[in-house]
Amino acid sequence: MAAKFWLNPVRLAQSGDFGRSELKRIMEIVQEHSSEFEQAWNDFFAN
Repeated sequence: MAAKFWLNPVRLAQSGDFGRSELKRIMEIVQEHSSEFEQAWNDFFAN
């Protein structure tokens, strides 16, 4: 299963087959680590 989130602002793009409570928890994790995800994205594509 997979879910896709936009990072700025954090919002769900695609939910896959996750249940509502699972998506809520995943959203919380993405929000907690969004700056780290953005930094990794920027580092990867900076080259």
